[in-house]
Amino acid sequence: MDDGIFVDNCTDAYIGYNNCSDNTYRGVGIAYSNYALVEGNEFHACDLGVIDDNVEDLLTLDIQWNNKIDGVDIYYGENLVDLEISSQRPQIILVNCTNIQIVSQDNLAQDVYTNVQLEFCNDITVRRCFFENSIVGVVFSNCENIHIYNNSFLNMALSISGLRSNFSYISWNYIQDGLYYGIRIAENSNNFTITDNLFQDIDWYGVIIDESQHNVIYHNNFINCGSGSSYGSDSGTNNFWYNETLEEGNYWDNWPGTGTYAIDGTAGAFDLYPLGSVIVIPELGKISSLIILISILSFISVIVLNKRRK
Repeated sequence: MDDGIFVDNCTDAYIGYNNCSDNTYRGVGIAYSNYALVEGNEFHACDLGVIDDNVEDLLTLDIQWNNKIDGVDIYYGENLVDLEISSQRPQIILVNCTNIQIVSQDNLAQDVYTNVQLEFCNDITVRRCFFENSIVGVVFSNCENIHIYNNSFLNMALSISGLRSNFSYISWNYIQDGLYYGIRIAENSNNFTITDNLFQDIDWYGVIIDESQHNVIYHNNFINCGSGSSYGSDSGTNNFWYNETLEEGNYWDNWPGTGTYAIDGTAGAFDLYPLGSVIVIPELGKISSLIILISILSFISVIVLNKRRK
């Protein structure tokens, strides 16, 4: 089934002590419903999700801490301020929270719909987390000043999705083997900065922008993304696929080496300053290949120094 239990436009619903397993989307989904009580549910290869365009309605929900994925409590927080979440959780959902740090989450659940969901939140940071084999890594709606950096996303359908949000920053992320998109900005999400990320082996687009404006995308590496001529898509307005001050854009491994780089989509956008070499991305998250590379380089350096001494 797509959803195990889906509650839509209901009041005073009770969802308790169910076993939900291997649902395509949600184990339990609650949409546009007030005063639902959710407790004691067990999930495997599926998760919990909430949907509403009104924060007051979301805040009527009573989501207990004893909802679990594979025996570990889902983290569901409302109205939290000035907090770090570093204890390992399979899924994190925040509603109307401010100044929260989500850090070093290495055991997020696989085969679920969403690992981290942010609704009506401000000043949230997601850093040094490891996402793998789920549909969406981080989705945020109606948010402002979201920072997503230094994370690894492997084999996700969509790694990062920003909807109806503003002034957010996505950088230093390693995004590989994506089924659809690396990053999607949509539904009037404006003033994002996307820089110093690696997009590699993404089936469709590394970055796609829909109905959004004043976003800047530069100093990213796009390698083997999509099946067409462009690795990015822009159907918004006034978005820049380069840094105008630096006169530097992105590295595209299918750029012929001369001229601009055309971006798919109705905006008719271009990277005016495509880069001829890859960007060195600092401090990637949990990437074993980077550690191995550093070890090899260190080993080579030692050999060279020893030879010089002889």
